Amino acid sequence: MDENRFWQLIDSTLSADDDEDEREALLWDQLRVFPPQQVAEFAWIFNDMIDRAEDGNGHEAWVMYDGVGSDDGFRDFRCWLISRGRAVYEATLRDPESLRPHVSDDEQSMHWQSFGDVGVGVYEQLTGDACPHRPKRPRRKGSK
Repeated sequence: MDENRFWQLIDSTLSADDDEDEREALLWDQLRVFPPQQVAEFAWIFNDMIDRAEDGNGHEAWVMYDGVGSDDGFRDFRCWLISRGRAVYEATLRDPESLRPHVSDDEQSMHWQSFGDVGVGVYEQLTGDACPHRPKRPRRKGSK
């Protein structure tokens, strides 16, 4: 699984935009056909996207539209941001103001923890085991 395939899967759920349960089910159904290793890679990339939005404009967007709250709330906001698809996610990280058209008055609509848990859940369903952490990459000779 690479980032492009990851975003294709996320973006494919946008057709069911108004129904969170349907969007999760679409993503779940798509991931179930992949080998467990690729599902784990999807979960790792999801976490990478959460980390990418940790600082800078991702944090600024959270403060602008959702207010300051708990760390859990910030994680849930980032899951929601990823759920909006690649174009919205990347535009927001460049310019938080670009998120404005995608924000509703309902503050709860900007929190979606369970969307961030789909990859891990599919892995566990396929294997019966917890999704592994990403293996550490071997250091290159001469690097510290």
